[in-house]
Amino acid sequence: MFEKNNIAVANACKLIEKYCIKLPNQYSLEELLNAEGLVYIEESLDGLAGNIVFTAENGIVTVNSNIESETQKIFTAAHELGHFENEAHTRPLPKGEEKALIQPNFPLNAKGGYSKARGIFECGFEDVLGVKRTSRTETAANDFAAELLMHKPWFEEFTKSKKLSLTLLSECAEHFTVSLSAAAFRYAEIGNAPCAIIMSTDGVVKWSSINKSFPYQFLRNGLKVHNMSYAFDLHKAMHNYKLNLCSFDQMKRNFAEVPKEEDIPAFAWFNEDYSLNGNQNIRIMEANIAMHNYNSVITVLWEV
Repeated sequence: MFEKNNIAVANACKLIEKYCIKLPNQYSLEELLNAEGLVYIEESLDGLAGNIVFTAENGIVTVNSNIESETQKIFTAAHELGHFENEAHTRPLPKGEEKALIQPNFPLNAKGGYSKARGIFECGFEDVLGVKRTSRTETAANDFAAELLMHKPWFEEFTKSKKLSLTLLSECAEHFTVSLSAAAFRYAEIGNAPCAIIMSTDGVVKWSSINKSFPYQFLRNGLKVHNMSYAFDLHKAMHNYKLNLCSFDQMKRNFAEVPKEEDIPAFAWFNEDYSLNGNQNIRIMEANIAMHNYNSVITVLWEV
């Protein structure tokens, strides 16, 4: 996992200022892409959420037409725009990621000829959705998209004086036209209540982001999800479906039986945190978002 890319955030802020955007959804993503010299198309992409090919001046953004969620299409388009704004005028890529940039012939020359593309990025669903955070460029594109769609001043204004809850996160998702998971990620970054956000896959913690003011700080990647957490029940339901031990409909019914927001022992997640000292009586709030296509669960924790 990587720290937030401040350059990507600054690039999103520059775009907001450039087009005098005062409110979320003031312009559609397609309008912004067109204004930046990018063509937006939708077509079926095998295993990808979206891709972009670009020169220093223009390019083509493609979003997978098979994506059913409109909010996911919007975030994917914003993610691809992030690649353009972050990378179109910079070379080289960070060490170890040079293979992400290739030079195909690209028919966007104003004179009708072929130009050399400056870059192409093919973005998987796990990259765009934040399930895995192993690429700096993909994480930076997500940072750009989050700032563009949920600009910090807008988000802080919308959430101020409101108590953190799953209801509030759902309201944020609707207001900013993003997914519930994207709203949860954003709140964990800049919300007014200290909280922790955890991504677990196949019952194992993959990454976490913990606000510095949250009382418990130590959560090891690779830690197995504890059975005191309701995330454990979600993972169990997904595991049974994966092994054909239950139908998809039964898995969904199992999901419905799991409390969406409930207090649990802090020990369930922070049993290795010395400040807790093994105390199983301290309670924290937990909300979970199941992502069954990726055998993953997003968990948000905050103080009772």
